[in-house]
Amino acid sequence: MIELFQQEPNWIVRTLAGFLLGYFFTYIIKGTNYFWRQIFKKNYLTGQWNCYYQVWENNKPVLKRENWTIRFGFNSKLRVNIATEESLSYSGELFEEKGNLIVIIKAKVFNERGFCRYPIPIPGNDTTVVGLYLGVDFNGHATACVNILSRIELQVNELSALLKDNTDIDAANGMIRLKH
Repeated sequence: MIELFQQEPNWIVRTLAGFLLGYFFTYIIKGTNYFWRQIFKKNYLTGQWNCYYQVWENNKPVLKRENWTIRFGFNSKLRVNIATEESLSYSGELFEEKGNLIVIIKAKVFNERGFCRYPIPIPGNDTTVVGLYLGVDFNGHATACVNILSRIELQVNELSALLKDNTDIDAANGMIRLKH
């Protein structure tokens, strides 16, 4: 048996190389795509965004602000990292569905997920888009609210005008929807 290894060790090297190449092949392809996107592609969504929303905190409506950083991801096309004023952090991914931008976020420290839907800011590459958020408020209750995503910082009076102008609330049926 030892004579077989001494005479023909090439099959062991080939088997090991084939195993390693087969195992790491998908990671090599994903890594190549990731670096290609980082170097040669520019997406209109990447960069810094400000997110504004109104939420219940201590049984009062409070206006909140978050900083979103959107960049290319390794496994998904676009990733988002979110930092809030309360030092909470979230991460998630973005994708397009039926003319909408879908954002699924997950808290990094505790167990919470959120879901956002925005109209895609095309063709004018709008600096401000209004969407809907579905998640949990600071009182621990399920909530749905209007969410404003903007590349520029907005003032409180601009935010309240955007909320009123873009929201249609049907109190009789208990529905919130966007005017588009």
